[in-house]
Amino acid sequence: TPNPLPAPGQEPQPNPPSLGEMAGYILDTVFGYSLNSDIERINRINLSLAALSERQISKTDMRPIDIHTIHPSRDLRSIAKNHAEELPTTIRLLLRSLGVWGKDWRLVSYVLFEPGFTREIIQLGYHDAMAQENTLREFLKLNPA
Repeated sequence: TPNPLPAPGQEPQPNPPSLGEMAGYILDTVFGYSLNSDIERINRINLSLAALSERQISKTDMRPIDIHTIHPSRDLRSIAKNHAEELPTTIRLLLRSLGVWGKDWRLVSYVLFEPGFTREIIQLGYHDAMAQENTLREFLKLNPA
C-alpha cells in the first residue's frame, strides 16, 4: 500500500499571509493592546489608591475609576463580510490587490464605514448594552427601570 504521508521535506507549505491579512492582524494587535494596556493601567492606579489613606488621596488629583467592559456578542468580521459589497469599487479593488477580499474580513472591518455596516454595529452595541441593562444601571448608579 502506498504511504499516504508526503516524504520529508515534501510537506505542503501553507500559503503565507498576504500584506492585507498582516495589516488586519496588526490593527487588531495595536487596538487590542492599547485598550488592554489602558485597563491594566487603571487597575494598577486603583490598587495604589486603595493602599492610601483618605488624607493621602485628598492630596492628589487622582480618584479610583470603575471599569465595565462590553464585548460584542457577534464577530464584527462576519458583519463586515455581509456589508463588504457596500464599499466603493476602488476600495474593493484595493482590498483585492492586498489579498484580503474573501479572507477573514479583518481588515475590511476596519475600513468599512458604509451606512449599512455602521447601522448594524450600532444596533449590535445597543442590544449588547440592553442585555446588561441592570448591570449597567448599577455601574452607572442609575435607578432601576
